[in-house]
Amino acid sequence: MSTGLKKRKKDLGDNYHSQETKKKIGQTTVEHWARYGDDVRERLIAVLQKNAHNLRKFKPYDSEWQRKSRDLRKAGCARCGKQNRLVTHHIIPVAANGTNDDENLMPLCIGCHIKVEWAQKKIFEAVRDWEVVRQLIRQSIGGENGTEI
Repeated sequence: MSTGLKKRKKDLGDNYHSQETKKKIGQTTVEHWARYGDDVRERLIAVLQKNAHNLRKFKPYDSEWQRKSRDLRKAGCARCGKQNRLVTHHIIPVAANGTNDDENLMPLCIGCHIKVEWAQKKIFEAVRDWEVVRQLIRQSIGGENGTEI
């Protein structure tokens, strides 16, 4: 985030997201754009295109991941059902070659995330097999013949 944008947000406070403020920012942007020369416009467009390209390819948390994570969290915490302060949890961690496939992901609230991560680490210490860990975590969270974590 640019220094100018941070300053604007600080100065405007809660009013930053109002329709009136958005309209003023839009008008100012159009006015500034009209004053820029072609070289400045080309440079700005190149920066925006580069940012968009980088957003699409930054694995494992690229824009596709962001959309998938947001959609998964809409269901609420898989363990307790809470609807706020949610994260998308990798059962097999990315560092252990975990994927972004649905069977490896689950939405959890912050409190449950801490408990599930702790349990998952303890299970992995005992069995040293991430596929077994995934199955045990899924069973315990899903209530399928398992003990709740």
